[in-house]
Amino acid sequence: MALLSGGKGGATDQRARQLGIVHVLTGVKDKPAALMGLQHQLALTPDQTAFVGDDLNDLAVRPVVGLLVAPANAVAPLRRRADWVLDRNGGQGAVRRLSEAILQTRGTWAQLARNGWRDRND
Repeated sequence: MALLSGGKGGATDQRARQLGIVHVLTGVKDKPAALMGLQHQLALTPDQTAFVGDDLNDLAVRPVVGLLVAPANAVAPLRRRADWVLDRNGGQGAVRRLSEAILQTRGTWAQLARNGWRDRND
């Protein structure tokens, strides 16, 4: 998981630290270029890349991702071009919904839902 944001506020960096996300790019002006650089660094192809965005500038990544996802409250042009529009708004469980769907697809959700998990709650 990675975070790419055009914003420069410290909230994104702080939240990434809380979640243990290592790859955090803020102040990004050219999202496709930044995303392609990250794909190269992590040896990922566009088909292996999903991207969640909510505004017009996120449409620019469409050619370099295999899955474009939008929260329910994304701008209409992005929702129209997205592969999947989530049933949750950004900031209200949208990424959580996507994460659960990925875990379900991988076949690991049922075990987690049954047994929970241990993590580094520090």
